[in-house]
Amino acid sequence: MYMVREVLQCHAGQVRALTDQFKAINVLIHAEGLGEPFRLYSDYTGAPFWTLVVQHEYESLEAAQAFEEAVFGRDDARTIMAGYHEHILEGTREIYKVAD
Repeated sequence: MYMVREVLQCHAGQVRALTDQFKAINVLIHAEGLGEPFRLYSDYTGAPFWTLVVQHEYESLEAAQAFEEAVFGRDDARTIMAGYHEHILEGTREIYKVAD
């Protein structure tokens, strides 16, 4: 099992817009039966400000790639996420092996 987190540092005041895009993707994931939705976290305090964390767990790294292709390869998902790079200043992807 792997946990993948994308830590996205947004431009000032842009976390809400990016969060709304990922919430819409989660609605799509649920409606189409594509799997579990992303867990979304926004910073409450600390540095840096304007951070959104997008988290998901997968059985394997291959499953992670297949899920992202199944979701973000869709035209409706591309429409939902159009312009999302405009909200992001920088980001990192963290991959952890879940210790059971």
